[in-house]
Amino acid sequence: MNPIMNIAVTGMRTAQTRIAVHTENIVNITTPDYARLRANQISTTAGPLVRVQRDEKPRPGDQQYPGAGLAEELVGLIRGKQEFKASATVIRTANEMHGALLDILA
Repeated sequence: MNPIMNIAVTGMRTAQTRIAVHTENIVNITTPDYARLRANQISTTAGPLVRVQRDEKPRPGDQQYPGAGLAEELVGLIRGKQEFKASATVIRTANEMHGALLDILA
């Protein structure tokens, strides 16, 4: 696969993981003693990797003020959506470039 496509697909997978994590946190926001999930992106020699980790204990105030945690999770969902769209745009642009190159060579 083209390196540009690999980067874009990795970005889409990362965004998909982030969206899943934020969705689970929203679903469980009012669950007593629920420790929220976090998606942390790290760089490895094989490329970027997303690790999903659970907080060791609930954050203070999450149950008393669920709206604050909800706002943060909704922002995370919007961010994940934008990351996914950006990666899709990279794929679309790469596809158009390859098509134009083939037209030139034909």
